[in-house]
Amino acid sequence: MSTTIVIGAGQAGLAMSRCLTARGQHHVVLERGRIGQRWRRERWDSFTLLSPNWQTRLPGRRYAGADPDGFMTGREVGDMLEDYAVETGAPVCEGVTVTAVSPTRRGWRVRTDNGDLVAGSVVVATGDLDRPAVPALADDLPGHLTQVHTSGYRNPDALPPGGVLVVGAGPSGQQIALELARAGRTVHLAVGRHKNLPRRYRGHDTYWWMDRMGTLSRTVDSLSEPTATRTPNAVLTGGTRDLDLHRLVDAGVRPYGRLVGVRGNAVGFDDGLPAMVADAEANAVRFRARVDSWVEATGLAAPAEPAPPARSPSWAADAPAALDLEAEGVSTVVWATGFRRDFSWIHAPVVDDAGEPVHRRGITTAPAAATRFGGIVVQGGVTTAVLNAVVAEDLPGPGSVFLSLDLRFSAPVRPGDVITGRVEVTAARADKPITELAVSVTRDDGVVAVTGTAVCYTATPATVSA
Repeated sequence: MSTTIVIGAGQAGLAMSRCLTARGQHHVVLERGRIGQRWRRERWDSFTLLSPNWQTRLPGRRYAGADPDGFMTGREVGDMLEDYAVETGAPVCEGVTVTAVSPTRRGWRVRTDNGDLVAGSVVVATGDLDRPAVPALADDLPGHLTQVHTSGYRNPDALPPGGVLVVGAGPSGQQIALELARAGRTVHLAVGRHKNLPRRYRGHDTYWWMDRMGTLSRTVDSLSEPTATRTPNAVLTGGTRDLDLHRLVDAGVRPYGRLVGVRGNAVGFDDGLPAMVADAEANAVRFRARVDSWVEATGLAAPAEPAPPARSPSWAADAPAALDLEAEGVSTVVWATGFRRDFSWIHAPVVDDAGEPVHRRGITTAPAAATRFGGIVVQGGVTTAVLNAVVAEDLPGPGSVFLSLDLRFSAPVRPGDVITGRVEVTAARADKPITELAVSVTRDDGVVAVTGTAVCYTATPATVSA
């Protein structure tokens, strides 16, 4: 029985493995394919990270290559993860597919195509969104069309000759649309909600600014609404140039509104393109304003940069409401519609009705809520650690160790509680540096959670002042 089973050997799973190893916790990492599988198999040939190499960080490792301002390809990310697994000694079992996870009286049963395992805890590191999302109206398209999701797209030459309809204008959709246009394809782009960001501003990459301003360190607790985590991805591409619809139109891409219907060989679009273009531009304006305010507040030396002129493109207002796929010679539809979550293989009350995981900073409380405690408690390890700190640092003091400890837990201590440890010397032997103690731990609401007694030995007798 492993103490912990980590499912997935991507960056999250390997980072968790490294942290568990540092704490001496026995664990195993299960990977359905090869380490970094999706980076190798589900990215197109020209794919690169949106963030510069210098920002590639894992616990105990930072980028140390010759191109800190470059952008890794998918294969390079996969290679990096394999190297990291070797460096950290991650106990990865490749080629093991997890088919189900369910609670048992002994912990968690993890069912795989290579047998069942049991663990005290399970870490799901399969990715935030790991299933291609394709809308239902894909089934209404003519059967002669080739349809491919971005996870299966590789390059323009791998597609049949003819025009291409790309559905979705996030970073993947816009990058692929630009690549296809450069390859000489006639490209039609069905635009959805998206956000623009400048690639560089005031002498630095956008990710440099987000790193400095703490944007990338924000937690869900800092958001005004929990749903703010479900905003569209910002559109960027590797390099130094901005990527937006204006650049795509200049390259020959034909934009439309959101795809809303299919009728025979024709597809229909809504009239929301002007609003989506304006909203995307507004995000870039807000970002530049935040940078300007931060520079002014900190006094950082950064060259001023004039704001780009406002743009109200006629092509957005004049976008057609329909496209005849056959008349325009469209042979392929590329679905750049993102990914979705699928936790149907987890047979425990850890997702809500919408399929979203119910958790707090990555820790699910649903199984614990069914216990008599009504949620997660951190009784033993946390409370005794507080008492250990008091004994070792203050009373009796440095050099002290417990010879015995008898505790009674009278109230739960939960994540987020503020607790105070109290130690009182009730007796001290004259012949040896041994003391008897009365100990307690109290929550910030005044409830005593732990009481007990202890006997301590102090290697170098400490001076106790009244």
